[in-house]
Amino acid sequence: HRNIFHGSENLGFKISYSQESMTGVDTSLKRVQDFGLEVSLDFPRVLFPFLTHDFKKRMVATTSILFSYDRQKLSYDRQLYNFSWKYSWTKRRFYNYSFSLFDYNLVKMKNAEDFTKRYLSRHTNPILLYNYTDHQILCAGFGYTFDNQSNQRLLNRKTFRASLELGGNLIHSFRNVFNYKTDSLGHRLVFDVPYSQYAKTEIEYAYNQFIHEKCRIAYHAKVGLAVPYGNSDGVPFEKRFFAGGASGVRGWNVRSLGPGEYMSGTNYLAQTGDVNLLMNWEYRFKMFWKLELALFLDAGNIWTIKEYDEQPKGAFYFNEFYKQIALATGAGLRLDFNYFLIRFDLGMKVHDPKQIESGRAWRFAHHFKPHDDFAFHFAVGYPF
Repeated sequence: HRNIFHGSENLGFKISYSQESMTGVDTSLKRVQDFGLEVSLDFPRVLFPFLTHDFKKRMVATTSILFSYDRQKLSYDRQLYNFSWKYSWTKRRFYNYSFSLFDYNLVKMKNAEDFTKRYLSRHTNPILLYNYTDHQILCAGFGYTFDNQSNQRLLNRKTFRASLELGGNLIHSFRNVFNYKTDSLGHRLVFDVPYSQYAKTEIEYAYNQFIHEKCRIAYHAKVGLAVPYGNSDGVPFEKRFFAGGASGVRGWNVRSLGPGEYMSGTNYLAQTGDVNLLMNWEYRFKMFWKLELALFLDAGNIWTIKEYDEQPKGAFYFNEFYKQIALATGAGLRLDFNYFLIRFDLGMKVHDPKQIESGRAWRFAHHFKPHDDFAFHFAVGYPF
């Protein structure tokens, strides 16, 4: 609803549902159902006390208030509540900034007794144990984006993004004032729920190069790092990195790559990391009508910042990480309807880090396994 309070405010509602099939896991865990509800309210001005009227007039900004609820059903019921207050503004055309004043997340696990008994009881990895129990996150962050991809007059276009996020510091600063309780692992509790402390940063760059009117080459690179500290043994699951999928290394399904050389078997829970590296190259050629052909090459992986028994060979080391970079190539068919684009990509593994120890990492030198060495992706919009 636009102009709900007669001041150009925008009220939005969004309902989402997804069902994801997972290969290579226990039969009872092959289907993940995800239901989401989101309510947002945008004000075309800065809502903050103590600011002068002249400052508010000079500042072309938006205040966004959002509440969301997400329910993930597997062999457990994982519920995520989110409430956030965010500012975004533009100084010049293509230069965008954002500041998240606060972003609160509460994760509640329900009906998880069987899941805990079958999967978590045999783990000592604090990341797995922490992220599948109740916890809360209160964070703040800053982001910068330069994006001229929408300028059709430019032959070559680019996007640059950088962000920094800090979690848990405000809650932690009152630990001595309110004398927080602690659990059996020594984590401080607020309302009987532990809170997370971490720092996370990401940098992303994309370049869209004009070759001729029917042909473009797109380049993309992204790096990220997340570090837990203080009251946390690991970065929250919601803030960790995963690899593979329609916008990652497309020879792998989503959340099926990494960390490092780790061979997951059926333990999909462990395939998240604290370090992220992704590079993509894509050749896009317009054929006829709405059809577009793409050829691509992807490289990347995720890693943990330290060794865990349940994720052997998953840690990041400067003298090893480059050997553990996954490579994939493939082709895609796109339907470009101007307002939106439908994408079909078929990726093929070229270098598989988990096969390094067996000597079969370079897949083209060995027999391909269609069920394991290829991945099909359907998505809306370009990957970058």
